[in-house]
This record gives sequence, C-alpha cells and structure tokens, in this order.
Amino acid sequence: MILTVNTAPLEKFKERLNLDAKKENLLRTMAASAHELISSRVFNARGGNNSNGELIGVYSAAYMKQRAKENRNNKEVNFIFTGQMHADFSIGAVEGNQITLGFQNSFNGDKKSWLQEKYGRVFDLTKQEIDILMDVATDFVRKSIGGKV
Repeated sequence: MILTVNTAPLEKFKERLNLDAKKENLLRTMAASAHELISSRVFNARGGNNSNGELIGVYSAAYMKQRAKENRNNKEVNFIFTGQMHADFSIGAVEGNQITLGFQNSFNGDKKSWLQEKYGRVFDLTKQEIDILMDVATDFVRKSIGGKV
C-alpha cells in the first residue's frame, strides 16, 4: 500500500510563516531580551548575580575603602563603578543564525574576561533566562503564524 500525502497546504503554511525572512528580526528580538535580562542581573547597584543566580562576590576591605571615597558603600560586586562597561554592553551584528552580545570597546571585553576569571561565569545566561528567551521565541512564532510580525 502506498500512502500519498498532499503537502501543498504545508507549503502555503511555510510561505505564510516565512521565518527565513523573519530570522533576523527573531534574533534581534531575542538578543534585546537577553541584553535586558543580563544587564539587570549583572549591572545591579544592590549587587550583581552570576549565571547561577548567586551574588557575583563581595569586595575586599581594601577595595571598599577606595569605593567609600566615591560614596559607594555597597559591599556586593556589581560591575558598575564608572558605568562604562554597562554602557558598552551591546547587541552585535547578525551573522548566519547567530547574534552576539558583547562589548564594542576591547578594554571592556578584556575586563569581562578578567572579571570572569576572578568571579566565575557571569555573562552566561541562567536557566531561568533561557526559559524566558524560549517564551520570547515561541511568542514570536505564534505572532508570525497569526500574521502579526
């Protein structure tokens, strides 16, 4: 027995969805969400959290004295002393199926590496952030199906 399936309706659905043409928009939507999630978690005046959801760390007593001169009295690490690193954290270009988050200024990129050597994984997505981004992608596809994207 040969089963024949008419795939014409699927082709029309694929054309209507047109995700290939919307890929960059999807990547940018997800990157904007990831940028906001990471920024609010890491560059937090009350103390940033790492990729495991724990405090990044606590400043040493010696560094706390230097921070106190600038009226910065929090003891929890937050990566926002001058604000330069936070301002430079940005969304990069779409290349193929990827979009990057990172730093335009190479010094801040180096600083990120040094800070992660000292404090561990900080700029990776948490499990909760990945779940949120999956919801963002799902919502984008649903809107695409409905013709709203």
